[in-house]
Amino acid sequence: MSKARGVIFRCLLMAHVPISVWAQSNHDVDVVTVSETNAETAFVSKIAEALVAEPLAVHWGTRPEFNTDAFLAVGTPSRPTAWIDVRDRSAISVYFRDADAQRFFVRRFPAQSNDDILAEHVAQVIAPTLSALADHTQPALTGEQIRTELALAQSPSPAQPAPSPTVQMLAWQNARPPTKRALAVESVYVVQWISTHGAAAQGPRLRLSSRWNNALGDVTVWTSVWKPIGLAPQGLMGEDWHMNLWDWRLGLAFSVAQTKDIGFAVGLGGGADWISAGPNAASNADTSAILPALRWELRTELRIVDWLYGTVGASIDLLPPTLLQHQATDGAHRSMELATWQPAAWLGLEVRGAEF
Repeated sequence: MSKARGVIFRCLLMAHVPISVWAQSNHDVDVVTVSETNAETAFVSKIAEALVAEPLAVHWGTRPEFNTDAFLAVGTPSRPTAWIDVRDRSAISVYFRDADAQRFFVRRFPAQSNDDILAEHVAQVIAPTLSALADHTQPALTGEQIRTELALAQSPSPAQPAPSPTVQMLAWQNARPPTKRALAVESVYVVQWISTHGAAAQGPRLRLSSRWNNALGDVTVWTSVWKPIGLAPQGLMGEDWHMNLWDWRLGLAFSVAQTKDIGFAVGLGGGADWISAGPNAASNADTSAILPALRWELRTELRIVDWLYGTVGASIDLLPPTLLQHQATDGAHRSMELATWQPAAWLGLEVRGAEF
């Protein structure tokens, strides 16, 4: 049965049957695979499955070898073209040509331990690369440069020659996948040191963020609000105080290490703390203050499912030196000193919305 499915799929490729049509546009493209064995045909099937979600109407073809003249020839009708050379699985190459055969790209993919992941990576670059070819403000290879690169495809071997500096530059410019964003809501439980004479504030914190790609080097814009529910500070003379605190921050987080299931990010933010406090023994009005603050944080994100992540983190808030002073009705002065450096730790869950 599997052999029969492979034969049917190869026939569809030879017939140039369109297998993917995006409902909102009609970007007709030719995709030609260069493959020789049944194993390679099975891998091409995975690329075809991954391309279904792309905004393209794909007309498939297949060839047993790479022919430079055929790649450069403009057919009728003329369409943007991508040739995918899968003969060497350790160095998949994709050669792109615009409809007029005037602008070209070359993309190469290193070996992956999982064919499904490699096929998805190949499929994800086809639409944005063909779109970049249509934009004449973007860099591209000339006909002379692509002929030099195509010479490497005539006799593929496990050890391919290094690409030219021009292709290396283009690969660097186009290495990142298309930008995707996702909104995320995070709820965490925070414990933070507040005052110099003892006060471990604790309570839930809400954080909203707009994520870019969720990949190494990406930037996340975030904002958070925190209202401690457990807070028992002491004054400089050891008397018990009560305190209300609202903590607001706005900042950026930078991804410094990333795998499929775990990521590490460092963050920097600024904001303000609103504080109202007074001694428990006093009866007159509390002392209030609004203080600027900076926050540094290190966070770890663990994937539970595609839309749910566990988060663990530590942070340090920097506030200006602050001494809250209170005069009671009996004329006595009482003071409480806030910690200038306020370390904290948290544990929580983050829900991420669909990418857009």
